[in-house]
Amino acid sequence: MAAYTTIGNILATERIALQQARTSLNNEEQRLAKLRAEVAKLEPEVEALNAHTIAAASVCQNLLSRFLREFFSAGPGEVLLLIFREVIGAHDVWNAGFMYYEHERAKAPFSLAGVCRRWRQLALSTSVLWTYFGLPKFADTTPAHLDRIVLLTQRSQQSSIDVVVDWWSHVDDAPHRLQIMNAIGSLAARFRRVEWAVEDDSYGVALEGLQGPTPQLTHLCVRTFVMDPRGWSLGQLCLPHAPRLQNLTWNSDISMWNFAAPCYKFLTILTICCDQWFSRVLDLLRIVRDVLEELNLGTDADRGMFPLQDVGIELPRLVRLDLFDWCWTTHLRTPVLNQLAISSPKSDAGSEPLDTSSLSAVTDLILTDIFHEDELDSLARLEKITTLKIGRSWYEASSCGKLSESFLSNAMARNPPAWPQLKHLHFESRGSEPVDSSDLVGFIRARNETSAASHGDTEVSRIESVQLDYDAPAWLIHEVERLTVCLR
Repeated sequence: MAAYTTIGNILATERIALQQARTSLNNEEQRLAKLRAEVAKLEPEVEALNAHTIAAASVCQNLLSRFLREFFSAGPGEVLLLIFREVIGAHDVWNAGFMYYEHERAKAPFSLAGVCRRWRQLALSTSVLWTYFGLPKFADTTPAHLDRIVLLTQRSQQSSIDVVVDWWSHVDDAPHRLQIMNAIGSLAARFRRVEWAVEDDSYGVALEGLQGPTPQLTHLCVRTFVMDPRGWSLGQLCLPHAPRLQNLTWNSDISMWNFAAPCYKFLTILTICCDQWFSRVLDLLRIVRDVLEELNLGTDADRGMFPLQDVGIELPRLVRLDLFDWCWTTHLRTPVLNQLAISSPKSDAGSEPLDTSSLSAVTDLILTDIFHEDELDSLARLEKITTLKIGRSWYEASSCGKLSESFLSNAMARNPPAWPQLKHLHFESRGSEPVDSSDLVGFIRARNETSAASHGDTEVSRIESVQLDYDAPAWLIHEVERLTVCLR
């Protein structure tokens, strides 16, 4: 009986709880119904607010469009000129030796002139908008480009002009090419920045134009594979009278021009890749030695053109030097040089050591070729190196530097270790790995985990940063980060 009584009590309790739950559920359902009714009442108002918001946004857009139309049609011309210059300036990036036809830059003035009548009138009266004389490598529209050159000549009036001839690949339609070059060559007195990239004789007429004065010329680059175009001899050619010339790039196998009566007081950047007329390279270096700040030499240094008593060319202001053949260091005196980019020796005397007698101030070293342990004896004499980069060269963008498998280990094993002040490493490559992963990790570990005392009497700086601009394995990236960041 007691058991039955207990079960009855439990059931009674559960029935009471169930009834309470049902009551609570009913109350919640009623509350939910009320809320739904309130929501239903608000829906028309919400829809009305949404419609009002859309209408307000449309009105704002119309007002903005109207304001812009009125402003641009009647606003101050000075403001429109600033807009024009900003649009043109966004595409005006000049990298001598690596310029290509920029379609956006070429069409920019035409796009601005097509906005409205006011813009067109102002654009046509603004000569500096029409100063980009760029020519693409493809010939299917060559006649149209001839018409464009004639139009630009008229609209640019007397403003200085930029010329980019991107005819590195073979271009057909020779008659139109010669007409274009005739038109451009006649404007030599207005040249500001010029870059020729051609591999046939079609640019001869334009080069003839450069024989006269070019008072506004600041940048000149010639890249071609042609040998003595049109049969010109060396004595018939000379660099133009260009008192404002700042940057000269000569990447060509044609005759180097004669540098008679030069006027290059502002030539601070010189790039030369020309093996055919080595003596002209020396002549130009002697002429600009007092002003030159950056020099890129993509030519061998074993031409035998230096007299036995020659003590080298003094370049007192040179701060950056990029050499295809490090044997050039024997013939250059660079007391304030701080950045040196070199490839391994290219002369017949391939074992000739790097002459570091005038490289004592170099802090940044860039290796652009395959380097082995054999070159360490020379490179280690650059004791103030703080940054080492393995990367591309300017004269061969498709190739990159690379260190042999145990290069860094051997650098650390030296007594004293190579480059005791080295703090920054930078590796870049487009193909194979520029450094052996294990060799790199071992080098950083030896620099960062080992006390300076273990390196003898030489105090060795720790590696603070490593930049891996290639497809490096994930484990290497993480380990390099641990060694350079976590162990500080």
